[in-house]
Order: sequence, then C-alpha cells, then structure tokens
Amino acid sequence: MHKVSFTTHAAQRMQQRLGINISQGQSVDITSNFVKTFGYIDTRNDLIEHWVNKDRRQPVVLAINAYSGFVVTVMTSGPIVDAAYRRLDTKH
Repeated sequence: MHKVSFTTHAAQRMQQRLGINISQGQSVDITSNFVKTFGYIDTRNDLIEHWVNKDRRQPVVLAINAYSGFVVTVMTSGPIVDAAYRRLDTKH
C-alpha cells in the first residue's frame, strides 16, 4: 500500500486540472490506480518520484516527495507527462 498526502499546491492542481476536490494533507491510497515510473533528486536534495495513472484515458502524473510522502504537484499534459508514460511503456 502506498499512501500519499497533498500539499496545498497539489490539491489546487487536482481541482484545476481534474475537477477533484482534495484537502491539503488528506491521505490517499494510490496503489490500485498509479504506478511509479521515474525518480530523481531535486535541487533541495529530495527524492521526487513520478507516479502515473494506469488509466490512459485520463493521463495524470503525481510528483511525490518520497521522503515526506507529499504530492508536490499534479500534471495532466506536456512533455513531462509524455516522458512518464513512455517510461511506463518500456517497463511493461
């Protein structure tokens, strides 16, 4: 099981981009719908992981701080989303 919580920014992005209301700090189990595709160390030396929605009809990438378990942003289109789904394709 992989539970995450949402920062204020990520909760706002869920509402703006997907119409889903999530409260800041709300804990959500993403195990059944998302899979990790990529991880990197950011400029603050945090490990950020990209988790993609398995349902390709609604592309979603959650950027999660692996140390804190907080979703830091939510992306639904663009080059980062495209790259995350390409990584998913090469894993399976």
